[in-house]
Amino acid sequence: MPATPRSQLPPRLLPILYFGVAHVALALACLAVAVDPRGVSGFFYHARMLAIVHLVTLGWISTSILGSLYIVGPIALRTWIPATWLDYTAFTLVLVGVVGMVAHFWLEEYGGMAWSAIAVVSGIIAVGVHVARCLRRASLPRVIRAHIVLAFLNILGAATLGVLIGFDKVYHFLPGFVLSNVIAHAHMATIGWAAMMVVGIAYRLLQVVWMLRRQRPRPPGLRRPDPAILHAGASFASHLAARVSDAGRSQCNRFLSEAMPPPSEIRVGTLEPEAAR
Repeated sequence: MPATPRSQLPPRLLPILYFGVAHVALALACLAVAVDPRGVSGFFYHARMLAIVHLVTLGWISTSILGSLYIVGPIALRTWIPATWLDYTAFTLVLVGVVGMVAHFWLEEYGGMAWSAIAVVSGIIAVGVHVARCLRRASLPRVIRAHIVLAFLNILGAATLGVLIGFDKVYHFLPGFVLSNVIAHAHMATIGWAAMMVVGIAYRLLQVVWMLRRQRPRPPGLRRPDPAILHAGASFASHLAARVSDAGRSQCNRFLSEAMPPPSEIRVGTLEPEAAR
């Protein structure tokens, strides 16, 4: 098998940057809950709870997905996704946007939160356009390519709805009940973005793992065990378990006989009736 050219290997720095941001975001979310658990309890639709939720969904999950794409591309998607200046610009937009969103949520400044969300979605869509261009040259089944492209379209729709909800907190122009819009935004982001991306990449990863498993040679001297040997081993194990159970029962009976007096020596006290006055 020919070696992969060095220029076709996954980039080193950019995935590490994304994964570093993801771990820091998860640690901050856990720390915020540990320091002030009462502040994130109760009804979920309040500013600090939304800050922690977006710290997990955008800061941890989304940045992990973006960083994984540059590694999964050459390994499973049969395409090389290089890290250009556009990709580093997208990472900067995502990082600045996530920090701005969490900070403005915490301060209850929803106008600034909406503008920060625009920065986040701009970075994610920049990565999505780059990945889609690379996937056009890859020999992939259409179902895998469709999952990845639709995942980026869904995050665009979820982000657009989230930005509108943020501006609606200031200018009050969206129709309908606010929680209905929030739930639609959350489902489009979790199912349409994260779940669809994971399922699309898992289709290809499962094929790669199965092919590697079928091509792996069996070590010499290793053969399937004889059914007779398995049956004899199972019989011996059941016989040994029965002997251990009988020994344990006899020890328990001996302990009870030594700890308690025989029934003939047990006296039951009775209450004497009071003497007649």
